[in-house]
Amino acid sequence: MSRIFGPCTVTAVVQDPPTDTNLPFDAVLNFPAIQDASMIMPVAEQWKYYNNELYVKLHAEAKPEVLAGQLADFTTRVGGNADIELRMLPISEVRHQLDTGVPCTLSFIRLLVAAGVLLMFSSLFNFLNLHLALFRQRSHEFRLRMIQGAGGRQLVGQMLFELGCSVLLALVVGGWLLFTAYPWLSELLGMVMPVMLLLRFFGICSIGMTGVILLVSLIPCWRIVRSIAESLTERKMLRQPVLQRMAVSLQLAVSVVFIIAASVIMLQMHFVSGKDLGFERDGIIQLYSPDVMKLGIHREALMQHLRDIPQIQSISTTLFEPTQDTDAQSMTSEVEWPGKPLGESPVFQGIFADENFAETFGLRLLAGRWWSEGEKNMKKVVLNEEAVRVMGLSNPVGTVIRINPNLISSDGVAPMEEYEVVGVVNDFHSLSLRSRIYPAIFRQPIDEGNSWYLRVVPGEEQDVMQRIIRLLPER
Repeated sequence: MSRIFGPCTVTAVVQDPPTDTNLPFDAVLNFPAIQDASMIMPVAEQWKYYNNELYVKLHAEAKPEVLAGQLADFTTRVGGNADIELRMLPISEVRHQLDTGVPCTLSFIRLLVAAGVLLMFSSLFNFLNLHLALFRQRSHEFRLRMIQGAGGRQLVGQMLFELGCSVLLALVVGGWLLFTAYPWLSELLGMVMPVMLLLRFFGICSIGMTGVILLVSLIPCWRIVRSIAESLTERKMLRQPVLQRMAVSLQLAVSVVFIIAASVIMLQMHFVSGKDLGFERDGIIQLYSPDVMKLGIHREALMQHLRDIPQIQSISTTLFEPTQDTDAQSMTSEVEWPGKPLGESPVFQGIFADENFAETFGLRLLAGRWWSEGEKNMKKVVLNEEAVRVMGLSNPVGTVIRINPNLISSDGVAPMEEYEVVGVVNDFHSLSLRSRIYPAIFRQPIDEGNSWYLRVVPGEEQDVMQRIIRLLPER
């Protein structure tokens, strides 16, 4: 980092950002290359450089929707990259609109809220039907109280008081369950909600739900009291009221919706579990270390211990890691090949992998070969099917392409280097199934990778992981 940023002077100390911020940071660096991208590439090519995020503070009287419409095709109008569409979002929506790797996306939250509301209404119907049925069964008791001088308002008040006590008891039990399961839910979702905020939210929901229940129950309770006051026959008293029949019908409709939703989710899970990802996912274990230097110190010893485990069939070290969405650091449009049309700048996914990557992931070689261990630093690359299609290569093996290695040299220039295509592999999903398969270029890592993948005998994954866990503390 010192080679890129140089010496840094601390000019200020700011308060730690909250845990739910859209801009998490430990330090804010003034990087001149971001302010002047010409240090890295010519001005005409800067439209292809999208590794940075742009934040703009608008004027108080500016209309964001008008500006967003003007920016949509801005790159096309100025003669930049026509494949780029500029979008503008409020900072509060960036996480849910662009970052699909967060634990709870906006779509997931909406789905969860909708399911919770339906479930709450279903429970509410049951709760009200049960208590109204109990009140009707006590019609004789209420009739006697009216004979002794009790008024209609007193009886309605008694019913609502008893109903409120039942609601209060349910809220106490529900609150105890919520706060008991709070640590487990936080760990499951990977999110931490302040206890005071959770308590305030629970209190607001409890007051609101209690008010709704009492308000909705007011009319049925008053109808029961009126029926008693009019001395209806027993047959009429036992007849199911219209509101109760509507509630039962609505509850059935909610149940049908839940059944359909559960069926759709099961179909989606079946699709995801049975989808051909293009590689053999069974029998793969990932080892990851954020400390690349420490991993490099013990690399040879750890590698030897892993090779001694008989269930491990192959080991691949790489900088590649399957994610939900594209990582700007691994995408590039600075690729040239013979016959490349002028004005076209397709985006390629760069995957740094070693000589065992194809074997470990079970990729199928469609043409040529994968590079060998003895060909390190010989600038060999492998393409996937989509990359061959985008480049329009009829005989890709042996073709020489030029790639920006994404390195910043001492003079601030990122050079283009020549690489020989030695093989073609099948397309495979390295991102979410919602993302398309990008044209990919596999090349050797510049530095040792901090993600290790182990191909083990299928069914022996747990045993191998236990052996590795016992091994790691020693190293």
